[in-house]
Amino acid sequence: MPALTLTWADRPEPATIRPMATTNGADGYDRTLPLSIIVHLKDLDPEEEFDRICVLIEPAMAGIIELPGLTIEALLRSTEYFVNRETGISLLAGKLDYSVAYKTVAANPELSAQ
Repeated sequence: MPALTLTWADRPEPATIRPMATTNGADGYDRTLPLSIIVHLKDLDPEEEFDRICVLIEPAMAGIIELPGLTIEALLRSTEYFVNRETGISLLAGKLDYSVAYKTVAANPELSAQ
């Protein structure tokens, strides 16, 4: 500990049509992938540890990330530190929610669109 878990299955992945997404005029999609980074903690001061880890994650996610064929942008949507609402005791976890945007060619989602 600490440990990170990535998840993207908790919300839909919307896409909108992107006309003229290639040089030859083919359509594409503007896609959004909701991504959650769950931070698991084990520390004497878990809230401080969560903040320290967030300071490491946020700059890494803020830059443009390039994968083979795609360029993606990640926008931080929210940060949440989990506490038992009745007792105020830490649940030793937190979450950073991102909206990851990328553009693909409709006929080949492995290719980046313009």
